[in-house]
Amino acid sequence: MDIAQASTALHQANVQMEAGLRVQSMAQDHAEIQGEGLNRLLEGTTVLQPTEAAHLGNMVDIQA
Repeated sequence: MDIAQASTALHQANVQMEAGLRVQSMAQDHAEIQGEGLNRLLEGTTVLQPTEAAHLGNMVDIQA
């Protein structure tokens, strides 16, 4: 392999690496934006938990 081929191969590898890093950065930014949106959505909601009746799990005396 001569110097020109080695230089071309190295340049191509660098271009591919930079493109991969840019795609990864864009994906990370997109994920962060989605996460922030989800956090805002969750902050605006309240979780309703069903209340248990007082007698469930307790002894109840019934007099006739």
